[in-house]
Amino acid sequence: RAFPPDTRLNINSATPQMIADHIKGVGMKTAKEIKDYQLSLAGERFKSLEQLKSIPRVDWDSVISANLIRV
Repeated sequence: RAFPPDTRLNINSATPQMIADHIKGVGMKTAKEIKDYQLSLAGERFKSLEQLKSIPRVDWDSVISANLIRV
């Protein structure tokens, strides 16, 4: 049985440019903030999507419910 390819962006391995391109309303400044925050975390990776909610200016509830990203 074939499974469809995963079109969600892995936020941990994405570059700021990939984040800005993939998430509507996120520009390069915010994408860089996301990566800076990720690098400040233990293990330098997000453990849950809920952690992204501490970054302002993005409607994370909509992004998460649209299933656009994963950790």
